Amino acid sequence: MVAMRTRGLAVVLGLIVAAGVAVAQPSGGDIDMDPEPATGSGSGAGSGSADTSEPPAIVKDPKVAKKWLAAAQQLVQKGDTFTARKKPDDAKAQYENAVTAYGKAIEAGDDVAVYFALALVEDKLGAEADAYAHLKLVVDAQPPVKPDVLKKATAKLDEVTGKVGTVMLTVLPEGTTIKIGDKEYGDSPLKAPIVLVPGTYTASLTLVGYQPKDVELKVEAGAGVEKKIELEVVPVKITPRVVESEPEPAPLPPQPSKLPWIAGASATGVFVVGAVIFGASAISQHNAYTDPTFTKKERADAQSLGKTMAHLCDGAIVLSVASAAFTVYWYHWKYQKELDAPPPGTEQRVVPKVDMVPWVQPGAGGIAAVGSF
Repeated sequence: MVAMRTRGLAVVLGLIVAAGVAVAQPSGGDIDMDPEPATGSGSGAGSGSADTSEPPAIVKDPKVAKKWLAAAQQLVQKGDTFTARKKPDDAKAQYENAVTAYGKAIEAGDDVAVYFALALVEDKLGAEADAYAHLKLVVDAQPPVKPDVLKKATAKLDEVTGKVGTVMLTVLPEGTTIKIGDKEYGDSPLKAPIVLVPGTYTASLTLVGYQPKDVELKVEAGAGVEKKIELEVVPVKITPRVVESEPEPAPLPPQPSKLPWIAGASATGVFVVGAVIFGASAISQHNAYTDPTFTKKERADAQSLGKTMAHLCDGAIVLSVASAAFTVYWYHWKYQKELDAPPPGTEQRVVPKVDMVPWVQPGAGGIAAVGSF
């Protein structure tokens, strides 16, 4: 409870000192720890439009800068007093206010040496990385600062350098955003090394079109780390378009040969014609044999030739019946059966049929009907 009251008292004292400095400055030059930009006169309260004007440029005022510098020095003295009294929390509050005051003095003035005083306070707060950056500004200033300030800044820079480590990242491709912890350091290539207090960090590297990458960094006091990192391009995944092709038609089964039944039908026709011719000749010879006007020898010749023609007619009839039976058998039982057969692999079923087959007996002949069910 006592510590909280003491800290609150320190903050009040700091604000009183700052207020005293503000009163001492010329009229119209009030110092505000957090000034707000003035709104433009052209926008009304109910206009509904956002103010997109850029913030006004900081005006350099050496007198204001001098008063902020005096306030910062008084805050540092109070912080040193609390440090001597073993009150680190109260001292830290004073040092933080002093950092703010030094920042205001730098904004209002143009004295680079103020960075040296700022770096001393940052070193007391343990912000060695910030102190290193501000000391570098003093040492590398052009034109140079006063010799005594330069000497002290150089010595302090050497001291702080032993407390921090530097990280130099070379990241490809250029334009990669570099972020360490919660702080973004800009895009590659970086103009200067990154200064960090000793410890382990994770550098996050991001760039549109490339795979993000996290890199672990181990920073040691007084040492430097150099890393070259190259991001990989995000792979483009191309999904091939699947074109469904139409199934190929099943091959047609081979057609059965027509030659046997065509030959059988032709032979049947020839034998029928032959039977007609032979029968007509046999009848003609029979008429000559029975005609009394013919001589005995002519009648005997007609009888002999008539028998031959009759036998040839009978033979032609038998052959025509046989060839016709063969043709019908081949057409129905071979050709048509193969033509009506289902494609391979399909279920076959029995179709009732009635076919004609030759029927031959001694002294007789004909065609018989045969069925399958």
